[in-house]
Order: sequence, then C-alpha cells, then structure tokens
Amino acid sequence: MKKYISLWLLTFLLFGCSQQSEVADVDNSKKTPEQQTVNSLVEFLPKNGTTYFFEGEGNEFAGYTVKTLAIDDTHIAQIEDNGGVQQLKVYRITNTSIDLISKQVIDKTAVIPSASKVKSYKKIETLLQLPLKAGHSFEGWNTISISEKMNLGWGPLDQIIVIEKVDNTLLTRKYFAKGYGLIKSEYIIENEGEDPFIVTSTLKSLN
Repeated sequence: MKKYISLWLLTFLLFGCSQQSEVADVDNSKKTPEQQTVNSLVEFLPKNGTTYFFEGEGNEFAGYTVKTLAIDDTHIAQIEDNGGVQQLKVYRITNTSIDLISKQVIDKTAVIPSASKVKSYKKIETLLQLPLKAGHSFEGWNTISISEKMNLGWGPLDQIIVIEKVDNTLLTRKYFAKGYGLIKSEYIIENEGEDPFIVTSTLKSLN
C-alpha cells in the first residue's frame, strides 16, 4: 500500500504543488502604496541567484535544490531538481499575491523566458496571498499561523507564516519565512486503519 502511496505522492510533489527575486535596497518612503505592497511580498521569496538545498524525509524525491533567478521586478524563475526530474517554474508578484504562472519539466539546460514573454502568462495557482494574517483563506489554503518558530541550523527564525490545505486524505502544510521564502513543506496522508504517511522537505542550507 505504501508503495502506491509513495508513487502517487511523487506525482503530486512534481506536478501538483509549487516553492524568486532580488530585493534591492530602496527607500520605501519614495514608493507608491502599490510598489510597497509588491516589495513586502518579495520579502517572502529567496533572493536572486541563491540556491536552496532541501533535505527530504519519507520519500526519495523529497530532497531537492531550488535556484532562483530574477526575470524582472515582478517575475522570477525557479529551477527545481530532485535528482529525478528538473522543473522550471515562473512566478508573478502582484499587489496582493505571489502566483505560479508557468510550470514545465525541462532538460539540464534551462532556458529562462524573457520579461516580455512572461507578461502574457496566465495564473495557474497562488503560492501566497495578502493579508498575511491568521484566519485568511485563499484557493483552499488556510493561514493557520503567522508566529511559528523554527531553527534551521544557522539560527532561530520566528514569525513564520504557516498555511495548510486539505484534499481528501492529504494534508499539505507550507512554511514561509521573511527573508527566505518557502522553508518547509509537509505532506501527510491519513487512511483509516493505517499509520500516517508523512513526507517533509526542509531547508538545510543555501548559497
């Protein structure tokens, strides 16, 4: 049974879920309210050029790397590689949300789309949405905490935003930290009469 669950969950991890842009040193007092809103969401994304290394538990493909590349001020690309499949994802930062607008399996040579091209892409799903407060819901996701604490090995983090979504027997949780973005994902499958099947991906290092 666990073998089939593992295969199903791998498919879900690769194609059913999404995890960015350099935050420049700017004087926010000179920005319009809309620009300040976009900047506040960018703070929950990795910086341009960084590579994140996630440690996985519960599934051989739960560990992966993510490289973030800026396309323009409001679009970023991420190259995810779990050792089995490499994906290119593109996100758009709007005044109210961070949206996934493209996701495709690629070979080892990733071609990042141009700024003019990504402007025509349509939203696939939302990664994170304002307001960042407990109780806020969007697209089936519920914000359950904005004050979670976690230690990733190089120091404690607080005010972590936690969102979760229930889809039949699958519970998914995502953890976002200011200055880092997505730092942890949990996938919990509970079937009657069986122990929970848990898969986690946790940020362990970056460069």
